[in-house]
Parts: sequence; structure tokens; C-alpha cells
Amino acid sequence: VFPGVSKTVAVTGATAGRYDVTGATSAPVQLTFSLPANLAAAANLLPIGTWTGNHNTTLLPTGISFTPSAAPANAALSATGQLFVFIGATVTPAVNQPAGVYSAPVQMTVVYF
Repeated sequence: VFPGVSKTVAVTGATAGRYDVTGATSAPVQLTFSLPANLAAAANLLPIGTWTGNHNTTLLPTGISFTPSAAPANAALSATGQLFVFIGATVTPAVNQPAGVYSAPVQMTVVYF
């Protein structure tokens, strides 16, 4: 990431976030996320502009697209009880963004319905 240049991590990229879910076979579930507005390095913040996601019953970063958020996204586990969820985002550093290692927690909740 370079100061002043937006950077996107695509859900199909090697550095995308990935969640592996296992549970009851073919069960419908809802996915919700607690997402940070910024990445942080000490007191420095790096704004996250948008989030993208998709889920699939095979370990491929393609599938059904959705926007990760606190609003539920419906999905279903496979016949073997698996679901794979991939997320990406876009960050927009300021032109004077300090260098550093930026991070923030992302929480996904899965609920049977």
C-alpha cells in the first residue's frame, strides 16, 4: 500500500480473508459480521472504504457474492457440512499516511435458521 493510492484485496486474491465453517449437513445459516471502519498501527488509522465477500461449499474463492455487514447474508452448508467464506476490502491511505503494519479484528457470526 502506498500513501495516497487506494488498494483493494479481492475476495479471489491470495491475501483475502477466509473462514472455514463446519456444521450440520445442508443446513441453512445466516452470516453476520462485525467489521472495523479502520485498520490501525498504534495511533495511526487507515480507513477501510468498502467490503466484499463470497461464499461457496467448495474451497474456491468464487461463489455467491454478498456484502459483509451486520445485516444477515443467507447461505447453506454443503451435503458434507462445509461452507467457505472469503472477504476482501479496499483501503484508502492518506497522502501522508505513516508507514507501519496495520491490522484490525474482523468477526463473523454463523447462526442456523
